[in-house]
Amino acid sequence: MKRLFIILLSALPLLASATNTLSLSASSGHPGEMLTVSVLLANDEAVTALQAAIPLGTNLRYVENSAALNSTRSNGHSLVAAAVNDTLRVTIFSLTQAALLGTEGELFSFQVVLGSEPATYPLKAETVLTGSDGQAAEVAVAQGSLTLLSPKIEVVTTSLDYGHIPIRATYTRTLQVRNTGNEPLHISNVLFSAAEFTVAETAYTIAAGETQSIVITFAPTVHGAIAERVRLRSDAVNDADVYGANVCQLLADPFSVNELRMQPASGVSDDTVTVTVRMNNMESIVGVQVSFKMPAALVYIPNSVAPMERAEGMTAVSTMSNDTLTLMLYSPINTPMADEDGDLLSFRVRLDGTSGSYALRPINTMLVNAAQANMVSAVYQSYVSIQSPTISGNASLDFGHIRIDQPHTATYSIRNNGQAPLMVERVTFLSEGLKVVTPLPMEIARNTTQNIEIELTPAQEGAFATTMQVYSNDPANRMKSVALTADIYEPNSLSFRGFTVGANYHLCVDLTNYSEVAGIQFDIEGLMPWTLYRLDRTNGHQVVVQPLDETHHRVILFAMNNAVLTGHEGAVIEWVWDASLAPDINGKTLTMENVVLVHPSKGNREVTPAEPFTTEYIPNDEEEELCTAIDNTLVPSGEGRVEASKILRDGQIFILRGEKVYTLQGQEVK
Repeated sequence: MKRLFIILLSALPLLASATNTLSLSASSGHPGEMLTVSVLLANDEAVTALQAAIPLGTNLRYVENSAALNSTRSNGHSLVAAAVNDTLRVTIFSLTQAALLGTEGELFSFQVVLGSEPATYPLKAETVLTGSDGQAAEVAVAQGSLTLLSPKIEVVTTSLDYGHIPIRATYTRTLQVRNTGNEPLHISNVLFSAAEFTVAETAYTIAAGETQSIVITFAPTVHGAIAERVRLRSDAVNDADVYGANVCQLLADPFSVNELRMQPASGVSDDTVTVTVRMNNMESIVGVQVSFKMPAALVYIPNSVAPMERAEGMTAVSTMSNDTLTLMLYSPINTPMADEDGDLLSFRVRLDGTSGSYALRPINTMLVNAAQANMVSAVYQSYVSIQSPTISGNASLDFGHIRIDQPHTATYSIRNNGQAPLMVERVTFLSEGLKVVTPLPMEIARNTTQNIEIELTPAQEGAFATTMQVYSNDPANRMKSVALTADIYEPNSLSFRGFTVGANYHLCVDLTNYSEVAGIQFDIEGLMPWTLYRLDRTNGHQVVVQPLDETHHRVILFAMNNAVLTGHEGAVIEWVWDASLAPDINGKTLTMENVVLVHPSKGNREVTPAEPFTTEYIPNDEEEELCTAIDNTLVPSGEGRVEASKILRDGQIFILRGEKVYTLQGQEVK
């Protein structure tokens, strides 16, 4: 037989021109079924032998010894068939080189068992025919096919991750399933390894080549990471009876929601407000601990922490270390807190800051269950809002140039630029002689201005400087310093006074002085000549008049022993023009300038010169006479006495003009 194979395979040089066709049949079946394949030969010439190689692949398994030669075509021929390397090799031959019978119909058949991969598998045959002349005959091959019919399931989504999610809620993810087979896929059940996973429907039909979306709902009831599976039961050829095939992994990290929430609070600076700590929890909580870095503007009131309604019967304690406040709430017998949402505890803080929002951020938070596990899932900060006043005012207040002999007031304006009423509580001074006239305390509304009146009673001449301290509820400026200044002077002034006695005209230089005065110098423009009538208030003083030009004279009043003038007001010099000169001075204007007022030890004093003065000469019949007060009676130089109701003191000199009595300063004595 080996020699015959060599002859058949080598007989290729010349092909006959006749047409010969080898055809393979087509059929279909389901996985595991046995199918018969018919091989037909239509030949126009005598064929003595055939050799064919038919590839089967891995999904078509040749049934051993199933190849059979059709007896109606055999003419003493033999058939040898064997599957080698997934290829069926068939040889038909005759030891006598007899020709096959007939010219058409089935030549031989064989059987195959279908595998599991749905598809249409082509049947081809590499064929060599041998003619009666021993030469290779031309042959055309018409391929056949075997179709393996079956649905096939492919789980496109191999893993679904629900992530980090709270319990007591439902979550969905979508599973994609594809039918890669060639018949409809019937899913009969969706199986889960954990009861928290469900689907709305458990049966689906998926056409060949189509994809189905299956929504899987997860409803966790306990916390903790899980890794579960979903399996689809179907009629797919690759469906398995155990977990592992066609399975999607289900991942989730459910957690219980146990949240600590700080509640907002607000108030005005210096007020005390209550801050509340709230908890919503899914687990049973028997203890709470939370800490805060306290802003400087929030001052914790010691021992003010207290349990609220949810924590009735529990113990609340607090500790303060540097700027960290720690609050603890616990049950000595591990009794869980009531309900699942509400206020747990409160504490109080004093608002000691300026306007703004100050965060209370929980740190090192623990929500402990009976097993001493920390079940906290989230913490939320909140803010304490402060509204505060803001004091605004000038840094200084100047009383100006003021007299020493009387009180003076100055106005200081205070504005509140803040968000809460400003309370001016008190005002103090670092020097004597000052007081606030405006009643205190004073409340100033936001964005408004009010004034306070400050009174200064001078005590000493010269530059005055001190500090005013304004105390208020401005948390950023509890005590505002204001520089107070003044230029204090001793009031001294000169003035002219004129009058007519009979036919004579008198001109007095009056001095009102606060300071002690030892001498006076001034320049006078106007009237000359005159007669010095009298020096009053003097104490050994004398007067020198020096002409400066035709109209200006310098008058100097001094004492060689530097004695001071007596008294503090009244005439110091009096000049007189007699009847021969007096008419010529009527209506004349006198001016005073270059005044010097000399203190016996402190040098020159400030003085106000006399205002310009216009004389008025009106002759009368009055005569004047000096008189002296003796025993409360005026005694003129001549005979007689004149009664008067107001005598200052015995020995005082007065002027008697007619029936009227005047002081030397010209004031009438009633």
